[in-house]
Amino acid sequence: MIKYTMHGDRSLIVGLGLSRGNMKKLMEGKPILVNLQDLGVTDPIEIFIHFGETEQALKDEVIGIFGVLKLIYGFDEKENQS
Repeated sequence: MIKYTMHGDRSLIVGLGLSRGNMKKLMEGKPILVNLQDLGVTDPIEIFIHFGETEQALKDEVIGIFGVLKLIYGFDEKENQS
């Protein structure tokens, strides 16, 4: 995996390049967690990268790993709008 940040025209760009080996791990159910502070981002933000055959499988994995969380924005955008 390669990780980088750069300045875009409108915002900071965070890049994550996944190798075939990374993809294989994801497909084996081994998610990747990237701490953006390691890339110079000052806010405490992590990116969770995972793979699933279906959107439902992805949702189930998030709930299985993190439990029931207070979802800020996600799964179904319509559900998260006030």
